[in-house]
Amino acid sequence: MRYVLIILLTIIGHTVKAQSFSEILNKVMENYNAVEAYSVDATYTMYVDNVSMQEKDKQTSKLIKQGDNYYFKMANSEIIMTKSFYLKISHSERMLLYSKVDVIDNSVFESQIPFLQILDKFENKEVKDKGSYWECSISKSNELKLPYDKIIFQVSKKNHHIKKQIYYFNTSVEKKFIPNSSNTKKERLEIVINGLDKKPIIDENLFNLNKYLDINDTSITSSEYTKNYKILVQ
Repeated sequence: MRYVLIILLTIIGHTVKAQSFSEILNKVMENYNAVEAYSVDATYTMYVDNVSMQEKDKQTSKLIKQGDNYYFKMANSEIIMTKSFYLKISHSERMLLYSKVDVIDNSVFESQIPFLQILDKFENKEVKDKGSYWECSISKSNELKLPYDKIIFQVSKKNHHIKKQIYYFNTSVEKKFIPNSSNTKKERLEIVINGLDKKPIIDENLFNLNKYLDINDTSITSSEYTKNYKILVQ
């Protein structure tokens, strides 16, 4: 079972003022937003519990940004988002979800950095100086629906890129999706950024809707790329 795909990522340091947490995160966002195009490769590893190095699942991902267009791929799934359309393709299920969009947002980018969507739900925010990088952590939340006890992420001092993210789950992910499982261990998810290319070579058709669908005034059908896929339109 691909737990990573379902969940849609020690040195004693010196603790600094809480405001520095916001300053560091703002620098991270400014750094990514300032780049017109980039490509990010990452590895998602789910471990059997919060401390073990025994791997339970492992997936790689690719995120591409070109202007206001975003592309995200993990395993057999792809997401393409532009100013005019949103596509989610599941090659394993041979299914495609298509919808028009009016407003562009950073949801695909945030899928690469999940904690951005829930940052304000945590009370404790801490920063430690680890020499070449900042170790930022968030913990203690009263939100019962949140799946994490604690999240740690490392930010390079050199370029303010996020190097690594660690998510500590507060319940067993396996038991959540397989209720009759006897496993009660709380897993840990680590997302490691393998590389960031600020001058990527991008397929000229990557954000072209015609690559994925044939659309005319009366019908929407699959293209050669998605031949015989089931199409869902929102």
